[in-house]
Amino acid sequence: MAKEVTALVHGIEGYQNAISTTEKLFKEQSASEETLTEKELESLEGVVRFPFSLLRIQAGIDVVSFLAETGCF
Repeated sequence: MAKEVTALVHGIEGYQNAISTTEKLFKEQSASEETLTEKELESLEGVVRFPFSLLRIQAGIDVVSFLAETGCF
């Protein structure tokens, strides 16, 4: 059903792009973001994105602070 709805709303090419992007994101969870094309990254509607300093993560920010500062909770 999801295939039919996606193809109806976005066309068959949009459906195929969604499947390709989803597989890259979730099937190979060890794959890096460099495997995604610019077009695929721009098409990630609904995926919440926010800037967060890599230095803060490397410094060892705790999970609760991370979630609070990013607005996840």
